[in-house]
Amino acid sequence: MMLDLGPIEERLAGITDRPWTPHDGGTVWGEDEWVADPATSAIGTFIAHAPEDIAALIAEVKKLRESIMRGLRCTQPNNT
Repeated sequence: MMLDLGPIEERLAGITDRPWTPHDGGTVWGEDEWVADPATSAIGTFIAHAPEDIAALIAEVKKLRESIMRGLRCTQPNNT
């Protein structure tokens, strides 16, 4: 099954500039300002989905690498 990148791209497009710093109470701060309440903002949604998004992206990269390696093995001349 192919990973649907649309929702991940939408979450990425909805966030403000980075870097962010987590603070007590679960809030997130940018360089000099409060930027997110994880429960109610685009940054909070992005952060909340980060573990599953990253895991899915890593799995997709591994699958693509395996496909590439299988393809390379199939195109190599036979050494017999």
